[in-house]
Amino acid sequence: LREWLTTVGCHHTGSYRHCLFVAGFAVAYAQHLGMREDDQRRLARAALLHDVGKAFIPVAILDKPGPLTLEEMEEMRQHPRRGYEALSAQGGFPPEMLDVVLHHHEFLDGTGYPDGLSGNQISDIVRLTTIVDIYAALVEKRAYRLQFTHVKAFTMMEEMGDRLDPHLLQAFRLDRHTVQLRAMRFDQSRQLSGFEIVFRQGIIRREDAVLQREVEAGRRLAGARH
Repeated sequence: LREWLTTVGCHHTGSYRHCLFVAGFAVAYAQHLGMREDDQRRLARAALLHDVGKAFIPVAILDKPGPLTLEEMEEMRQHPRRGYEALSAQGGFPPEMLDVVLHHHEFLDGTGYPDGLSGNQISDIVRLTTIVDIYAALVEKRAYRLQFTHVKAFTMMEEMGDRLDPHLLQAFRLDRHTVQLRAMRFDQSRQLSGFEIVFRQGIIRREDAVLQREVEAGRRLAGARH
């Protein structure tokens, strides 16, 4: 897992930090939902690698400041399958992680990609990851836009209608303050972020120097946003 995270980070820092943010939000949300610790760990591990396929997308597309062309959009939409194929080829990754990597852009109404799944074809872990993935993406600054406020992000997600699981989204909306505080919290002299939650869950070792540099950068980035 750490090797693939490093691969993503070496290719595109923004995608790497996004994976860490999503993992932090996912764990905070799972704690709010009362999920068992083992399930929290499985969810967090899957969230950490959900965008591993971005390592196979050209940086020029990932960092393009303007709208993508149709060809570029098609290339971008290949990242779930490329990530899935890379992890499957290596072997040793649990089914739920592969499911999240491949299907985190699927929507309940069948309009997502890459397989156009709908309804009960989409697992609960994917539904949850999709919600926190979209939320994290909206409150992050991107090459093509500034970040949205938390209120605006939730409004936009609610406007997606039946594409997202309404019960999970409602729980996420109602407890958004708790989720945010658990995911990114100031504690006197230092900030406890989503990354800290991931560390405390034992998903990433704190002594991993490569990850530590990115985490410190991510903390500064998160602090600037709050």
